[in-house]
Amino acid sequence: MKKLNIKEMKEITYKVISKELEEYHLDVNFFPMTTFEYYTQYVPKSHFNDINSLIQLIKYPFTTMYAYNFLFKNGKNDIIIILDKFKNIDSQLFNLLDTCFHEIRHSIQQKFDSYSYAGFLRKVEMFLRKCYQSNYQIYHNCYSDEIDANMFSSSKTKEFLKKNYPNIYQLEIDIMEENDKKIKINYLLYDASNKICKAIYTARLVKKNLNEISPTFNIFIYDDNNFKLVKDIIENPNFDKLDKRIVYAILSNDFYLSDIDIEKLSDEELKILDESLKYTYNVYINQYNFLYKESKNDIDELSHNDLIDSMEKILFKIEIIKDYLTLLNAAKNPKQYRYEFIKKNLKNNNVEIL
Repeated sequence: MKKLNIKEMKEITYKVISKELEEYHLDVNFFPMTTFEYYTQYVPKSHFNDINSLIQLIKYPFTTMYAYNFLFKNGKNDIIIILDKFKNIDSQLFNLLDTCFHEIRHSIQQKFDSYSYAGFLRKVEMFLRKCYQSNYQIYHNCYSDEIDANMFSSSKTKEFLKKNYPNIYQLEIDIMEENDKKIKINYLLYDASNKICKAIYTARLVKKNLNEISPTFNIFIYDDNNFKLVKDIIENPNFDKLDKRIVYAILSNDFYLSDIDIEKLSDEELKILDESLKYTYNVYINQYNFLYKESKNDIDELSHNDLIDSMEKILFKIEIIKDYLTLLNAAKNPKQYRYEFIKKNLKNNNVEIL
């Protein structure tokens, strides 16, 4: 397959990016350039905020694979794509297009509402990235905004290749399908409740106010990072603005559940907690079933062991949620619960039940 030169890559990237910027009404500066152009043209003209920003600009080509999305404090958004990094790689056009669409999606994400599921998780994960830089590098594709950007870029890249380069599309179809499979796995195994739990733990550890990370936390948490009562959460005027998945993820995480006395909750409070626990329970069940199915496929021993390890971790989470659901059922209907509990124990001891 013929390799693209720098001029051809610039033409393609401008064509792709310009169309997306117009479609999504984005005010973004886009720079497809070589490493030499980056240091001789972009860096000297950049308005960096402080010495750390300058160091980041200088280090950038050495710390990234193909591209970077700069969001400056003044709201300026620049997308840089280093073209010479694509010169000698396999599946050159596919990777170039995939990178362009991926970075565009990150610019779109910056406009997400704080009360949306994706917008809230993005804020949570931005905080976690700052605290756990090495973790982000290792598990880059497991973060929600990266999963979203990967899904967007995969779809857009296939669509573009099929329409404009049908021959290359046919040649790269196997690579694209394999790429889609990896994205699907990361999407299916994403655990929002766990990410939020980690953010709460970290904020308490470093004494960071969660309400400064996202205004959404203000619905659930006081300035000292302790949880509000369920009734106060429900009565908050912004509660109805929330994507219910945010509610479910927060109310079913370990920190919240350990802070509340289920027996003292009202029927309305029990109802929203019940919804949250059942939603998260179903997420974990679906993840377990997916991994179980994957474990039956013909895979190497190392991958199989990783799957088993992941399944065991999910089973542990499922058991915790089941325990809380049992407590919740007892609070909702104590008489019926006691009857079912006694009946179950009689059966387990082989006592005949009339």
